[in-house]
Amino acid sequence: MMLAMRTTITLDDDVAAKLREAARDHGISFKEALNANVRRGLASEEAKPRPYRLPTSEAILERPLPIEEALDYVDAWLAQPVSTVGRPPGGAGNRTWGRALLP
Repeated sequence: MMLAMRTTITLDDDVAAKLREAARDHGISFKEALNANVRRGLASEEAKPRPYRLPTSEAILERPLPIEEALDYVDAWLAQPVSTVGRPPGGAGNRTWGRALLP
């Protein structure tokens, strides 16, 4: 058994008109139309997926990598011989595997 709570609310005119129309169309009381629509609204809020938040590393937050240092790192990586660029650890795999990574 659901307990009822009596309360006074003030509805905007357009909301009250839509509720009266819904009640008339479905053959229910204004109270039932109001409760059904409030329940539907609350359920849709619960069903919304929460935005995904990517966890960040504190090390990244403590010291952002300056662009010059990042470019130096890329230059050093591109200066490697083609046979070692992008190669899996231990040298396993195709010898030309890293060539597709170069411009």
